[in-house]
Amino acid sequence: MCEALPGRRLTEPELQSQASEPILGLLQVLDILDRYIAECPPKPGPRRFGNVAFRTWTKQLEDNADLLLREHLPESVQTAMPELLPYFTGSFGSGQRLDYGTGHELSFAAFLCGLYLLGVLRPGQDDAALVLLVFNRYFGVVRRLVRTYTLEPAGSHGVWGLDDHSFLPYIFGSAQLKDTEGVPPTASVTDRALVERYRGDNLYFGAIGFINDVKKGPFHEHSSMLYDISGVQLWSKINQGMSKMYDAEVLSKFPVVQHFPFGPVLFPFETSAVRRERPEQTRVATGQSASTDKMVALGSVTSAPWAASANNNSTSMRPGVPPARIGGSRPVGQLPSMLINSLSGRVQTTYV
Repeated sequence: MCEALPGRRLTEPELQSQASEPILGLLQVLDILDRYIAECPPKPGPRRFGNVAFRTWTKQLEDNADLLLREHLPESVQTAMPELLPYFTGSFGSGQRLDYGTGHELSFAAFLCGLYLLGVLRPGQDDAALVLLVFNRYFGVVRRLVRTYTLEPAGSHGVWGLDDHSFLPYIFGSAQLKDTEGVPPTASVTDRALVERYRGDNLYFGAIGFINDVKKGPFHEHSSMLYDISGVQLWSKINQGMSKMYDAEVLSKFPVVQHFPFGPVLFPFETSAVRRERPEQTRVATGQSASTDKMVALGSVTSAPWAASANNNSTSMRPGVPPARIGGSRPVGQLPSMLINSLSGRVQTTYV
């Protein structure tokens, strides 16, 4: 996906006119969710943590999500709707905890993965529009949610983390800038004037701009990691490092993946041994072509096995590593390579 982004801008006039019907449908869904915010104003009065009106917004989302997706996306989504819905409704924060973080952001990515697997989105053809239109609109909605309902960071590392709420804008935004002439230097993210100039065109600068909107004080104090990264000379190096960090800090973290539901069509939970015995199911799970009519009827979506019992595999479990990923046995239910090819790499995270 990142390969489609170098040299691209968020404000390209032809983006919307050349977008596919599913892309336009996703934008309409996000526009509707944005309008829900006005229908659920924050409750007045002092509060220490998030505003409880966010629970009204999430209730409205959950009540209407099924209808919204059926109305604005092709019929083929109906086959996998019981699996798609938990990812979609889990993409905008937790109404119970009144927070939002990278796990919710990853849930939206998994939802889009499901659309790729169903053939709704087309690899290579919809990639750029998905990032520059859909992800950009999604980031706008969740940032408005964060500000309107003062949502807490979910799983934030505080001042020592990359960002309180998001990660993907830095991967996609650095991909827009890498290997491209005439782009702003990496150090310009510390210049507020330059950030304002470029935030409308680039996702990386858009994320920095949002930090400047909600945080006070010197940039190097409240965003020390981003400040340190700005010393790297090449955007390509930043993109590479961000991708490795995403794999290490998000995709490989038990507190994130423990919330992922698995089901029989899109993301089945199977070890590598079972995967070798079921080649047809493997093709579906890894994003290769498979006809929808061969998919089995959906039952209820189940949570990851390790989320149900903390005592399972207790002899071999390492902190932060799901049992299914220990000893080289990986679940089939992973985000397909078409979305994370540019986001993962199992090497030490470093910007040196």
